[in-house]
Amino acid sequence: MYEKFKSPIEIPKYSYQLKIPTLVYNSKELEVLPSNFEKVVKENSIKLQKDNIVSLLNDGYTSIEKEELINISSDTPLLLTSESVKEYVLQNLSFEDETLSKKSDFERGKILLDLKYKSLFLLPFLSSTERNTVLEMYKGDITLEQIQNEDIFKKLLNLSENKEKYISLTQLKEVLIKNGEKQILNEDISNPIYLEENNEYYTSLLEYVKERREILKDFGIYTDEYEELISDIQKIIEKDTSIYSKILHQKGEYLLLKEVDGVLTIASVKDKRENTKINNSNFDEEYEVNRTMQSNGTVRLPVIMYHQIENVPAGASSFVAGLFTSPEEFERQIAYLTKKNYKTVSSREFYEILQSGKNPEQKTVMLTFDDSTISHYTNAYRILKKYNQIGTFFVTSHRSQISNAQLKEMSDNGMDIQSHTQSHPDLVKVYDAGRMQSEIGGSKIELEARTGRSVIALAYPGCVADGKAYGAMSSNGYLLGFSCGKSIDHRISSRYSLARVHNPYNVEDLKKILSGIYPF
Repeated sequence: MYEKFKSPIEIPKYSYQLKIPTLVYNSKELEVLPSNFEKVVKENSIKLQKDNIVSLLNDGYTSIEKEELINISSDTPLLLTSESVKEYVLQNLSFEDETLSKKSDFERGKILLDLKYKSLFLLPFLSSTERNTVLEMYKGDITLEQIQNEDIFKKLLNLSENKEKYISLTQLKEVLIKNGEKQILNEDISNPIYLEENNEYYTSLLEYVKERREILKDFGIYTDEYEELISDIQKIIEKDTSIYSKILHQKGEYLLLKEVDGVLTIASVKDKRENTKINNSNFDEEYEVNRTMQSNGTVRLPVIMYHQIENVPAGASSFVAGLFTSPEEFERQIAYLTKKNYKTVSSREFYEILQSGKNPEQKTVMLTFDDSTISHYTNAYRILKKYNQIGTFFVTSHRSQISNAQLKEMSDNGMDIQSHTQSHPDLVKVYDAGRMQSEIGGSKIELEARTGRSVIALAYPGCVADGKAYGAMSSNGYLLGFSCGKSIDHRISSRYSLARVHNPYNVEDLKKILSGIYPF
């Protein structure tokens, strides 16, 4: 016995390092915002900036800091995030490892107790320091575990037939996760729950847990501690919705909004997810269609002219049909502009850019709407507001289908209300000065009274005007006059005859217009 005692045994560190898989998020571009976007944002009083919408369209998700506790409505779709799955796995591993750690401590304790008794037989052979250590251990002042890094402990361990088992159990402590608390099951959740797409990551988590299981089996201490967790992860991979509410975690400082299967979902998360960087100085960034050469001495800023934002009525002629843009197509165009981080400007902003004589730093477009049809309120305004964009609505003050209250609402929510005369005459054929004054000056006064905001721009009915109209424009304080045309380049000297391009029939037409190509 003494010969064995003379040589201390070394307890090597456990060399195999098993790391939790790195969480990588998936992103995807959206063609338009999810159909329930407005409902979710409104019902939950979520405040989004334009950058959030740009991010949502480019990456499929965006996150904002919670200003206060949000009471999520009972029918809002919730998101089971990759973070929640990861946290659930780690919490449950930690909890089960706590059980395994207690098993390990019990087994080690039996070996240590055996060593404690054997050390009594060695007292005559111990140095005075070693003898004092053993006696302190018997008095309870120190434990064997407290001296496990000292030579006397390593010498004593060499006396045990269970020394290899002790070494194995000690190494096991390095593998186990500490301080575990099993995740408390959520109360009944009535909300629909969607799983974040990330199967590659969920599969790597499953392999991680299985590998841990094999390691613990090698240590000879595993029974069935991980089996329920392994089953839960497999259900996640198989998209078994019965497991979602068990894992769902809705605590965090940030609110994540993410599209899943065409639906906007929300989740509370601890950390803000990073999005693709948004560049507001993107005028010279790559365009999807090669740009035409810009005319010297001009400002490049596309102005697009829409009329009806509605489905084409049955039996309409080709000319009439060309004035219609369906709400679905219009939304695709607005979503494209937003995704590419275009700024939409009012007539005042357009004038200021024109005055500067310089191209804007940010890609910029002006969206205009003629004839004040009800579709401008029911469809165009709704979609523009949804994407945090603005439009300029040229209103015929005596023939508007939009009520005064609706015009005021639009104006109060950032829309630009400008003049399209009183009754939509061919201004070239208006010879009476009083009539010209009423059509141009009168409409300005009436619209300013309805909105409480200045009117500085007019779109000519039929896109035609002459010197008489220009004179009336100038004397009534108008700064801009819009006609029709093919160009997206403008001069301040032509501010009373500015070109607007006919509404694009699809996004491909829009891309061409933005690059200076007339697609029709």
